[in-house]
Amino acid sequence: MKFLLLSLFVSVVLLSSCKQEEPADVIYYNAELWTGDSAMPHVHAIAVKGNMIIYAGDDYKSYKGSNTRMEDVKGKMIVQGFIDNHTHY
Repeated sequence: MKFLLLSLFVSVVLLSSCKQEEPADVIYYNAELWTGDSAMPHVHAIAVKGNMIIYAGDDYKSYKGSNTRMEDVKGKMIVQGFIDNHTHY
């Protein structure tokens, strides 16, 4: 479980620090997203292109293009989907 949370945190940090040349297809903003990082436990937006999250943070406007769909989540929490694929014998 610790590895999964660490992997999620590293992914969010890496994605939020990368500049994308192409704008997002959709930006979900005005949200609560848990990062797993005690220094920055929540962010308020994610930008998605295709099936990839290209940004997680608060400064999402640089990912908005002329065809980007903007979705106001109205303060609701967005929760990552976890798949626990292990068995006990």
